Amino acid sequence: MKRFIKLVTARAPELNKVAATFGSILLIVHSYALVDYFYRVPSFLNYMDIGTLFGVLAYYMGFAFLESAVLLGLLTLLAILIPKKWYADHFSVMNFPIVTVLALSADRYQTQIKNAYTGILPIALWFGVTVALAVVMAVLFVKVTWLKRAAEFMMERVAIMNYIYVPIGLIALLVVGIRLVF
Repeated sequence: MKRFIKLVTARAPELNKVAATFGSILLIVHSYALVDYFYRVPSFLNYMDIGTLFGVLAYYMGFAFLESAVLLGLLTLLAILIPKKWYADHFSVMNFPIVTVLALSADRYQTQIKNAYTGILPIALWFGVTVALAVVMAVLFVKVTWLKRAAEFMMERVAIMNYIYVPIGLIALLVVGIRLVF
């Protein structure tokens, strides 16, 4: 067991790179959740009181936090599984375009299909093209020096989102838990 833990920690990306990646994920996911929430608030006002509105906001923020944590977990697991030189050494730089492309693609796909199920083949094709584009962009960001510097600059700046959205997400999950129990 000790050998396994030593192996995982040796292959895992640096904590500051993980924090920067988490900040960018939190920023993108929470921004999308807030835009969607405030888009729906006028219709919510017709049948919800202020307490219910804040409850719905807690559900939005709690789910956005969980979604961000799951995505970070998957990206970190990927970094542990593949060779460190390929991915973990450039964790935050490579994840900047990956997360951005995935978020933009998910938003575009959801807008395009208007929440109607189109079958598994179009979804698989869209996902495959998205992942291929994300990988190409990630490699490009590592190879092109000015893109790498720009990504590092951005990732350092968005790491502050951890101090904003992590407490909001945890409080939101606490509120959701209390609402589910009582």
